[in-house]
Amino acid sequence: MEFLTELSKEAVSKLGELAVQSTVKQFEYVIQHKQIIADLKEEHNKLKGVKEALQAWVDTKRMNREGTEPNIEKWLNDVAAFENVLQSFYEEKVKMNKKCFGGKCPNLTYNYSLGKQASKSIEYIIRLKEEKNEFQLISYHKAPPTLGSTFTEDIKSLESRKIIIKGVIEKLKDDKFKRISICGMGGVGKTTLVKEIIKSVENKLFDKVVMAVISQNPDYKYIQSQIADCLGLSLKSESVDGRGRELIHRLKEIDDDGKIKVLVVLDDVWSELNFDWVGLPSRDNQKCSKIIFTSRNEKECQKMGSQVNFHVSILLKDEAWYLFQSMAGDVVYEPRIYPIAKQVAKECGGLPLAIVIVGKALENEKKLSAWEDAFEQLQNSQSSSFSDVHNFVYSRIELSFKFWGSTEHKKFLMLCGLFPEDFDIPIESLLCHAMGLGLFKAIGEPWKARNRVNSFVDDLKRCFLLLDSNVPGCVKIHDIVRDVVILVAFKIEHGFMVRYDMKSLKEEKLNDISALSLILNETVGLEDNLECPTLQLLQVRSKEKKPNHWPEHFFQCMKSLKVLSMQNVYIPKLPSLSQVSVSLHMLLLEYCDVGDISIIGKELIHLEVLSFAHSKIKELPVEIGNLSILRLLDLTNCNDLKVISTNVLIRLSRLEELYLRMDNFPWEKNEIAINELKKISHQLKVVEMKVRGTEISVKDLNLYNLQKFWIYVDLYSDFQRSAYLESNLLQVGAIDYQSINSILMVSQLIKKCEILAIRKVKSLKNVMPQMSPDCPIPYLKDLRVDSCPDLQHLIDCSVRCNDFPQIHSLSLKKLQNLKEMCYTHNNHEVKGMIIDFSYFVKLELIDLPNLFGFNNAMDLKELNQVKRISCDKSELTRVEEGVLSMSGKLFSSDWMQHFPKLETILLQNCSSINVVFDTERYLDGQVFPQLKELEISHLNQLTHVWSKAMHCVQGFQNLKTLTISNCDSLRQVFTPAIIGAITNIEELEIQSCKLMEYLVTDDEDGDEGDHINKEEVNIISFEKLDSLTLSRLPSIAHVSANSYKIEFPSLRKLVIDDCPKLDTLLLLCAYTKHTNHSTASYLNLDGTGVSHFEENNPRSSNFHSGCTPLCSKLIRQSKKNNKINKAPSVSETKLEIELGGAPLLEDLYVNYCGLQGMDKTRIRSAPVIDGHLFPYLKSLIMESCNKISVLLSFSSMRYLERLEKLHVLNCRNLNEIVSQEESESSEEKIVFPALQDLLLENLPNLKAFFKGPCNLDFPSLQKVDITDCPNMELFSRGLCSAQNLEDINICQNELCITSYINKNDMNATIQRSKACVELKSSEMLNWKELIDKDMFGYFSKEGAIYIREFRRLSMLVPFSEIQMLQHVRILGVGDCDSLVEVFESEGEFTKRGVATHYHLQKMTLEYLPRLSRIWKHNITEFVSFQNLTEIEVSDCRNLRSLLSHSMARSLVQLQKIVVVRCGIMEEIITIEGESIEGGDYDYDIPLCTVEVDKEFNNNDKVLISFPQLKDLVLREVPELKCFCSGAYDYDIMVSSTNEYPNTTTFPHGNVVVNTPILRKLDWNRIYIDALEDLNLTIYYLQNSKKYKVELQKLETFRDIDEELVGYIKRVTNLDIVKFNKLLNCIPSNMMQLFSHVKSLTVKECECLVEIFESNDSILQCELEVLEIELFSLPKLKHIWKNHGQTLRFGCLEEIRIKKCNDLEYVIPDVSVVTSLPSLVSIRVSECEKMKEIIRNNCSQQKAKIKFPILEEILLEKLPSLKCFSESYFPCYVEMPKCELIVINDCPEMKTFWYEGILYTPGLEEIYVENTKFDKDEDVNEVIQRQNK
Repeated sequence: MEFLTELSKEAVSKLGELAVQSTVKQFEYVIQHKQIIADLKEEHNKLKGVKEALQAWVDTKRMNREGTEPNIEKWLNDVAAFENVLQSFYEEKVKMNKKCFGGKCPNLTYNYSLGKQASKSIEYIIRLKEEKNEFQLISYHKAPPTLGSTFTEDIKSLESRKIIIKGVIEKLKDDKFKRISICGMGGVGKTTLVKEIIKSVENKLFDKVVMAVISQNPDYKYIQSQIADCLGLSLKSESVDGRGRELIHRLKEIDDDGKIKVLVVLDDVWSELNFDWVGLPSRDNQKCSKIIFTSRNEKECQKMGSQVNFHVSILLKDEAWYLFQSMAGDVVYEPRIYPIAKQVAKECGGLPLAIVIVGKALENEKKLSAWEDAFEQLQNSQSSSFSDVHNFVYSRIELSFKFWGSTEHKKFLMLCGLFPEDFDIPIESLLCHAMGLGLFKAIGEPWKARNRVNSFVDDLKRCFLLLDSNVPGCVKIHDIVRDVVILVAFKIEHGFMVRYDMKSLKEEKLNDISALSLILNETVGLEDNLECPTLQLLQVRSKEKKPNHWPEHFFQCMKSLKVLSMQNVYIPKLPSLSQVSVSLHMLLLEYCDVGDISIIGKELIHLEVLSFAHSKIKELPVEIGNLSILRLLDLTNCNDLKVISTNVLIRLSRLEELYLRMDNFPWEKNEIAINELKKISHQLKVVEMKVRGTEISVKDLNLYNLQKFWIYVDLYSDFQRSAYLESNLLQVGAIDYQSINSILMVSQLIKKCEILAIRKVKSLKNVMPQMSPDCPIPYLKDLRVDSCPDLQHLIDCSVRCNDFPQIHSLSLKKLQNLKEMCYTHNNHEVKGMIIDFSYFVKLELIDLPNLFGFNNAMDLKELNQVKRISCDKSELTRVEEGVLSMSGKLFSSDWMQHFPKLETILLQNCSSINVVFDTERYLDGQVFPQLKELEISHLNQLTHVWSKAMHCVQGFQNLKTLTISNCDSLRQVFTPAIIGAITNIEELEIQSCKLMEYLVTDDEDGDEGDHINKEEVNIISFEKLDSLTLSRLPSIAHVSANSYKIEFPSLRKLVIDDCPKLDTLLLLCAYTKHTNHSTASYLNLDGTGVSHFEENNPRSSNFHSGCTPLCSKLIRQSKKNNKINKAPSVSETKLEIELGGAPLLEDLYVNYCGLQGMDKTRIRSAPVIDGHLFPYLKSLIMESCNKISVLLSFSSMRYLERLEKLHVLNCRNLNEIVSQEESESSEEKIVFPALQDLLLENLPNLKAFFKGPCNLDFPSLQKVDITDCPNMELFSRGLCSAQNLEDINICQNELCITSYINKNDMNATIQRSKACVELKSSEMLNWKELIDKDMFGYFSKEGAIYIREFRRLSMLVPFSEIQMLQHVRILGVGDCDSLVEVFESEGEFTKRGVATHYHLQKMTLEYLPRLSRIWKHNITEFVSFQNLTEIEVSDCRNLRSLLSHSMARSLVQLQKIVVVRCGIMEEIITIEGESIEGGDYDYDIPLCTVEVDKEFNNNDKVLISFPQLKDLVLREVPELKCFCSGAYDYDIMVSSTNEYPNTTTFPHGNVVVNTPILRKLDWNRIYIDALEDLNLTIYYLQNSKKYKVELQKLETFRDIDEELVGYIKRVTNLDIVKFNKLLNCIPSNMMQLFSHVKSLTVKECECLVEIFESNDSILQCELEVLEIELFSLPKLKHIWKNHGQTLRFGCLEEIRIKKCNDLEYVIPDVSVVTSLPSLVSIRVSECEKMKEIIRNNCSQQKAKIKFPILEEILLEKLPSLKCFSESYFPCYVEMPKCELIVINDCPEMKTFWYEGILYTPGLEEIYVENTKFDKDEDVNEVIQRQNK
């Protein structure tokens, strides 16, 4: 018993010990859980080292095809599985640090669980290491390092590159893509890009990454070695074949094993590789391996089986600058360097390699001269100081250029280099150049050569030596490629040269030059006798069209010239071309203003191509007919051409191509030319021509033999053919249908046309068969019908159905009576009338108010079964059995399957359509399988996009973009069945739909259907939706009906704008998922409910089952059921928290969304955005959301690692951006690693960005804007650093401070900015103190200072601190109510006699009511402002003068003076009692001395000169007496002896103000000629009332004295009012005196008979008058009589005439119209005898009369008016810019222009007798019809 007792005691003791140990252990789990976890991490790291060593040994064995023991494999698998468990433990439990009671108390249960799990894991690690020790000790070759770890370069934050990387990685993830190519020109960054891809995928998508550099001449052994090294494989064979087989065998084993994925990167591939030699398997044998090529030639990659190609283009402008400044350093932002740095960066042409090299060469270079020299060298393609540019950039591109084996390709590229930089090169010009040089000798016809040219363009694009242009029919060449091509072509190849002026050209040796491009920047004096004996091509292009004198013998020494091309030059007279008459084959005079061109036909008889495209020529002379071998004649847009001479076209016997697209060419006046064209039409292969359908002469033109054509039987056609290979086009417009069949070429060409455009054809009921009664249009691909008022159907199916077998595109616009596409008379069965649209790709339906759909017929058998329930036209018709009525359904169910290739649908203003797609009936098969884009707008009756489908819909699977706007009857967009079909939608935009309530609902009313279980939530997912925009939707409150939960798993961009009822973040909700079904957990938005969250949910932050979470921003409550579901306990069911909403969201924009469910008091502690929901968020913009007080939660900040832009605006209740409530200590740090742009604007209650104690770090932040945040005292309580901050702007109450940046303490920056704001109440600014306190930078940026709203400031710059601002270049001062003086000039100056040289260039002073002086007169003793160029002063009502005399004499660089609204200013320059001699000057510029001044006139006259003054503005300065008063207070001023030699005195002063380059004075917005003395001019202007009184006394202007002459010389607005004695306004012998007048107004002169006096002796005169207004002149007979060419009104823009009852016409003769090129407006009213506006006294026949810019004609109350004008013979009248014609109360007006054929393409409005007519109607016909 004792034994048992002792035993029991020991057992109890032992059990007690164990119990105590166990209890202690349990406490350790709770108390020491952090230390246990730390020990676990240490042990885990040791285990990882052991595992990696063992794994390396295994890999080596495998690579060399040796086996390993099974227990080793098992051990490695066990470790891998355990590490996965540990990873989950770290992420899901350790990091969450959960607490109770809102985070205030530790969670003991949770800590116990952590400690226990960590302890068990440590024990398991120890056991694993013990097992490892049982393995035999091994040695192995060290595995090669991962490829990505060897790359030191890192790609910059360039968005264009990120997009490519993302695209490549997505393709790598897709098993369908085995081979991918990345192509681009040399130096564009392909290798850098692919290295970044490798770093992203290595050890993630791929276990092994192999990279081999191929180069131009592949070394296969070296390539094999690179691959083998990366794989850790030793190759035993010596031969290339053997080594290749080894590699293929090993890679095949890896593929078959499937455990290791391999990526092979072949860099810099030039040509197709032998994959057997490289050692890579064929594409069919690739399973787990993939290949990426980088190459300059896309075609070669395609040969090697590339399935997808990514183009790497040059950098965008902003990206190029970002890369450049990161290479060159912050020095680029210095004010002196910044402008030239921008230019240097631009010269690199966006090519990354060039940017990096040049940027590194200039890194931290502070010498301006070095930057200027670099720019000069880059501009001139020199590389002496940039050897790296030549070695690395030019050499690479040169290699690409030379690699082309084809000589033709090289020469063709050289031709591209002859055009200017960044030029859109017309492919047609390249064709002409190439043909002229004989590049296509083997090809005969030009139209065949074009195919070769386009092949060349495509080839050169594929290798990136040419680039796409935004201009159709053009191509571009990169500037650096162009430089290299020119360099190679000049030095090595064929002697191609580009020069910009004649001077440099004369210095060159031109003996061996074969092609020369002369690009003229300005008017250049061309010279004779350029010795160019071998020159074959000369191209001359001017950037400005100015007259160039072409020497008579300019071409004398160019005997080999074959191609002569001149663009944009003005050639009054062509020089002799006799020296090149034999050799020249191509002559292009394009965009030129050319005089007589007859010399071409006389001397260049061997021409084959002649182009005058876009040039100003008036006649095609008879000599052109001498060009008997001419094959191409281009007169495109020769809109001034009036005559094609007789016997021209008929002699062009070899002509094949003729381009006659000219606006309003007078064909009726060129009937002989038309007849000749008819005779040669059989030989024409290519024709472009524009004619009127009503022109009889062209109706029987036979063009049956054409192969390419663009024919516009429509004068107002706006089609512009941009490329030769565009489809054959026929356009018919502005004609009656009955007239179409009478035009022969229409009936011939409609059968061949590929594009048919029909516009404004009257009486046309249908397109087919009326447009082609005999047969279908077999080749038609594009049909466009516009504004045909009588069109009712597209096709009459009762006659013929399949008339458009190949139609791809259909555009119908402005067809008021179109009801349906297809029509049948007898209601045939639907199936019998459906047309095959199997090639249909694009459909546009715009402004079709009566269109109901493709067909409105019904099957008669089904019709008998219909019982109508509703007959309202605006609603869908319901039937008991089937849905049979197709009224209002664009695509009825019978039509849905007949558009297998339709990709784009645009619907706009089709108000009769109720439903777009009829999906209510079951559809058998795929519908719209290729539809990608659907845009719907302004369909007011639309109730459904897809009608309600109760079944699965098959189709729409490729729909990517859906846009709906302004559909005010639409309440919802989708049903669940449709969402199941549109699985690939990427972009959804809904705007301005007033009744829109939901995006998704299952019935018409938006309520829950009875068939839905309300206890369950149906999950609906937009799987691929990338962008969602909801804008201006006043009724939308929820995204879906109450039974549906929406997911956006791929959403990257979300825009919510002006949806006041929508809680934005309801889109982005979380939900709980049970094991068997999903149930929504929800919370009332006022905070009264709870959500279900699992205890161990990794994303639930500090939420716990025992703590009620507040996440009202995530979950919504059911509208119908307000009860809160009781949360089941953890033991009852296991919950898995999943993220709904948009986990990939990148851009979020929210504007004016009320978040109305949120109670204001509860939101204060509830951030709106939880970062863990948006881990990919890049841009966050919140605007006008007034019910939020905190934006971001503290705990979620670590998830916003990608946030780049944060903008918060107009949120009036926002208190802080980041919530402080979860922060604990100052040791914590919040990092915004990617944030670059921060904007806080108009946040009146914002206290701080973050009020917590934590430190903030913004490593990428570059720009900060804080505007109108008055209560923001600091940025954060902790430290805040932003190492890369470049720009910070703080504005408050219109005071904007460009802050001096403290990168390590943004708080200090904010606080100093606040201090600057407080300075606004200061009376004086202490500039020295501001500089000492490091606050000067807040006022100054890049040499500019702006001081505004300093209300108490009395002086800006004290005398003692005047040196402080000497480096300021721009000074702006405004709204300083107390400012009296800007620069103080009284006080002691330490170094008297040494002036402070100011850099000030511009000074602006505005709204300074007390300012009495800018500076005192003696300031020039101490300060020099010699750099000042601009002074602007406005609203300074206490300022009497601007400058002192001595100051004015020093401002020799002054270019602009502006004085506005200075009420008491008397003079600009004042003496103020100073001595004329002035003080001591220390200027570096010469000044005029007083002695010189006195010598000026020997009469004590003072001369003040402003040699650079260009602009002088004086407005609202009523007290201004003169520009400068007299120096000696004289009351008289001696006039300029040049102006008045006989006058010695004149009122006011003795100072002459000389402004030699000032042409105009802006005097109260009237521009006055500044003649000689400016003082005298101002005197005249101020005394204009007195002179007007004197003028009114005159009977004739011949009586005016010299004083009045001086006044008239300076007046530009001449008002002649109530001159009751005046008979003739402007005497004939005084026209020159009045020629400068801009505005002439003559009113109420009772005796006036003529405005401009007629006289046979009148001299030729060009009047500058802009407007003439005549009012109430009862005896006026003539404005001017016909003076022929002696009196011209070249500037006259406006004529206004009213109540001139004796006036019979306005313009004396039609011939005068040519002297009115600027006329814009004619308004004539209430003139009783007015018969014609333009009289015709000339009997000479005129082919064309043109008013080039006339915009409006208003004729009212003219009882005698018969017409606007008349012609004795039919003539063409052009008014190309005329927009408005109004004719009212003109009862005798029967037509607009007798015998005139009007051309008014720009006409917008026609009103006759207050009735508006169609803008395209003929004005003559309108008036004739109205007055019948």
